[in-house]
Amino acid sequence: MEPVPPPVPLLDRPPGRLRDDLSGQAVATGLSAAALGYAGSVAVVIAGLTAVGASPAQVTSALVALGVLMAVASTALSGWQRMPVAVVWSTPGSALLIGVGAAGGVAGGFRAAVGAMLVTAALIVVTGLVRPLTHLVARLPPPLTA
Repeated sequence: MEPVPPPVPLLDRPPGRLRDDLSGQAVATGLSAAALGYAGSVAVVIAGLTAVGASPAQVTSALVALGVLMAVASTALSGWQRMPVAVVWSTPGSALLIGVGAAGGVAGGFRAAVGAMLVTAALIVVTGLVRPLTHLVARLPPPLTA
């Protein structure tokens, strides 16, 4: 019997070998982490959405859309980077929505809040793609960006 070669570190493998790394244990671990992360803060997200005027149907739709988009983004980024990447929602951001709702709500209600979140997401992506902005953000003190 030939000796088994040692495993090749994940980042040293050629692209396209994700199938070799996929195991039942890896899938179960990923699903467990996702479910626990989702369940741990879903109440805050629901409260935040409700605070800015979302109806129960809109809350349900938002949760499904967030869940699907986070799963797709996490899977795509993990495959592209060849390492585990988790895309998650912002619990502090949801808590901020609760505060905004308590302070009188958002002019324009849920639609305006969704629009503001989409504009913010676009600005974050632009910041990551435009080198001078990326360097500027990197110069911010870590306690401010944590």
